[in-house]
Amino acid sequence: MPIGVAYNAANNSLIMSGHGNNSYVAEINIPAIVNSSNISALNIATVRQNFTDVSRGHHVFTNEGLIIGGFLVYNGKLIVGATDYYAFDNDQETWSHFVNTNANSLATGTFAGDYTVTSTGNGGPPVSISNEYMTTVPDNSSSGGTNWQTALGGTVLAGAMSPNVVSRTSLGPAAVTFNPDNFSSNTPHNVLMYWPGDGSHSPADSVFVGSGLGEGRLFWNGSTQLNGVVFPNGTKTVLYFGNTGTGTTVCYKSGNPTAWGCDAIIAGDTARPAGAWDIHAPTYRNQIWAVNADDLLAVKNGSKNPWDITPAIWPISSPFDTSEHFIAGAAYDPATQRIYVVESRAENGILPIVLVYQVNTSP
Repeated sequence: MPIGVAYNAANNSLIMSGHGNNSYVAEINIPAIVNSSNISALNIATVRQNFTDVSRGHHVFTNEGLIIGGFLVYNGKLIVGATDYYAFDNDQETWSHFVNTNANSLATGTFAGDYTVTSTGNGGPPVSISNEYMTTVPDNSSSGGTNWQTALGGTVLAGAMSPNVVSRTSLGPAAVTFNPDNFSSNTPHNVLMYWPGDGSHSPADSVFVGSGLGEGRLFWNGSTQLNGVVFPNGTKTVLYFGNTGTGTTVCYKSGNPTAWGCDAIIAGDTARPAGAWDIHAPTYRNQIWAVNADDLLAVKNGSKNPWDITPAIWPISSPFDTSEHFIAGAAYDPATQRIYVVESRAENGILPIVLVYQVNTSP
């Protein structure tokens, strides 16, 4: 399950959501960064804004109902992507985003919304390919590069892949561009990458459940979660952050054929125990899907389909990885070129740790 996480340049801070049962939101100050594999040597963030309801009473969030899918601080406002975790068809989701008008005072900000980007009701792909992770799109023209905002048709790139009912989302990373200044019930947008949840255009390296699949079904399988995206300035690479199972068999609860051996696989999955998790494919790893923005541009220009893109996939790890391997979100500071990745339950199986990566655009 994703969490919302966004970098707030005004305060050099991170805005993050809490437990899905209420999805209240807080802001933490970013402390001095410590490069250490010793968890006790790391600095602890202090609270800048305490937990509050960023919808200002307009929505009720629950762990298995409406959940926060992603955040982005944009022109001093907090954009919130939200998803109905257990919606069983696309008609149950009619909107994708709302706005709290004051990222620096969430408890007093005004609610604005609800807004819709993608929607089957508007004749496009479903809501749940655009209502979670978000990042700003760079304009690299001042350094002789491409103005990707103009080229890709939006100042923000969003996507989604994590609702519980996969038939209504993308079977792989998604990319939809839009401009939040134009939010409406039918926000102008560009669908640049997604794999339809009905499996009609699934890549060979993907599967929901199955036996004898072999390690390497890493693009997407039923256990995959993708919870963050960053488009660093000075580059043409879009980075998606998440985690996936690498097992030779992907099991859904205990309803798979006995021949697959799922009962034993599920019973032995201590990283994602039955009851807490539905889909099992141990062992697990964190990874990055890297997409060339030139491919997104080819889709926008009509020379490729949104499912004709092949991301590069890189495993990533940290000294604090648990067997669960769960990246819950990512945020980006363009001024320092730092990427903040939230690794859930990394301390004592409960508390998150924020990993910091430095982007180097030098050849």
